[in-house]
Amino acid sequence: MGDEARWSPEQLFLGSLASCTMISFLAHAEHKGLKVIEYSSQIDGTVMRRVEDGRYAFVHVHQRPRVVVAAGQAAKATELIGKAERDCFISASTTAEVQNDWEISEQ
Repeated sequence: MGDEARWSPEQLFLGSLASCTMISFLAHAEHKGLKVIEYSSQIDGTVMRRVEDGRYAFVHVHQRPRVVVAAGQAAKATELIGKAERDCFISASTTAEVQNDWEISEQ
């Protein structure tokens, strides 16, 4: 439905959540001196009609951030995951359940 050449509100919402998580993680990584070689993420969400009010809304979002850091820094990167999730204000602003499955590797 709609013009496929244009971004949908659903795509923009998911993109803003993915971007916010990335920016939060990278800010913490920079502060801790972590060398991030690559950051990528896949994200999708489920929109359903809520029983309580009959309105459509995201009820679940599944994000899969993948981070590659310098050798010997995976443990430090793993420590930053909770901070990045906590500090993403887009995630904090939604009523949808946000599931993050992080993959941290070294190069």
